[in-house]
Amino acid sequence: MGIVLTWIGALNAQDNDIRFALEPVEAANLPENVTAQAELRIKQGLSRSNALSENTYEVFAVQPSIAVEDALETEGMIREVAVVKAELTLTAVNSIDGTIYHTAVIPLKASATDGKAKALEKMALGIKATDAVFVRFVRQARQKVLDFYSNNCSKILAVAKNLADTGRGEDALAYLKGVSPSVDCYDLASAMIKEIAESLPRPAAEPEPEPEPEPVKIIEKTDTVYIDRIVEVPVEITPEPTKELPQPVPAQPQPEIILGSNDMTFKIISCYGDKTTKKIYIQAEFVNLNRDKEEPYCRTISAFDNNGSELTELGVKFSNDSWYRHGYIKTPYKIPVKMNYSIGGFDDCIQMLSYVELSIRSVKVVIKNLPVKW
Repeated sequence: MGIVLTWIGALNAQDNDIRFALEPVEAANLPENVTAQAELRIKQGLSRSNALSENTYEVFAVQPSIAVEDALETEGMIREVAVVKAELTLTAVNSIDGTIYHTAVIPLKASATDGKAKALEKMALGIKATDAVFVRFVRQARQKVLDFYSNNCSKILAVAKNLADTGRGEDALAYLKGVSPSVDCYDLASAMIKEIAESLPRPAAEPEPEPEPEPVKIIEKTDTVYIDRIVEVPVEITPEPTKELPQPVPAQPQPEIILGSNDMTFKIISCYGDKTTKKIYIQAEFVNLNRDKEEPYCRTISAFDNNGSELTELGVKFSNDSWYRHGYIKTPYKIPVKMNYSIGGFDDCIQMLSYVELSIRSVKVVIKNLPVKW
């Protein structure tokens, strides 16, 4: 009953409680420290309006991207001066059905006497969390979400039902969260939330401990009375002579793969470490079972070694043989596609990755206990 009340409560939330997950900054050919600094500033700007969500199943998201329009560097001078101009685009989207609610563009400009790299760093630092554009973006995005849900009642319910019917109950509940009490289908959405929430699997109860066997009870007879006395009777077992048997070859441990959707398949082909580049390379095979999405958004979220240390140098290989943390990969319907991931940020050879989390088409993919060959 608790999960039902939780989701019903989310449905009754005020309009300004609509929150967004922040996706990584999409920026081709920008250094990682620049995109990381920009992402931090964007996160701070959205947080001032209480717009950020840490919910794994958050249906609404903000997709930031930076496009460099111009980058000039002086030549032949004692101190090089670089000037960069770019645009930061914030897009509020529905991560399940791809609906774009609102877009805002923020111009960026910076200069530095130490070259283009320093100018790019200053450009990222120039994103001000206190800029009123973040407040306007959040306010307008929330209103556009409410307008969309108000004008598309029947579509919202149909999409949520399809998600629930295909085993994505948590996504269906998140999708229904944008239905406000002023919308015509609010009562139907409340009833659907109750039905979906009650159908979700509950954690299995722990088994009852088995009772310990009672000790053997022996009755001794004397001349006058019977005396009950409890004694422990040891049982001696004579071991049989051992035979020399061939030792079995230990089986290679298989990684555990958890998919957040049944409209795809994902399996590991290889995982090996390269001592020269100090990176681990994972090759996987992905099969798309959804006709409507043939170019999913892919990203590497996190990775941990078997000692619990987080590895932060993450990448995905794309068709131009470049490695980025996220981007789009073509996945034709029911055609096996090779996906390559890289993981770095370690000194010693890692024998196993205890946890790797990926996102394909906003679907969570988790790999546990993945052996690494060197």
